[in-house]
Amino acid sequence: MAVKDVLKQGNVLSFGQKIVWLALFLGFAGFISKGIIQLNWEGTGI
Repeated sequence: MAVKDVLKQGNVLSFGQKIVWLALFLGFAGFISKGIIQLNWEGTGI
């Protein structure tokens, strides 16, 4: 994984690593949520 390698080589603090992974996870979760909401709206005809 590129992100994991960069964080280890850059000697990023553990708190910073958690923030990076949280940001990536929230971006992924938002993308999936948007897809589900869009499918739901298109299914109901909104």
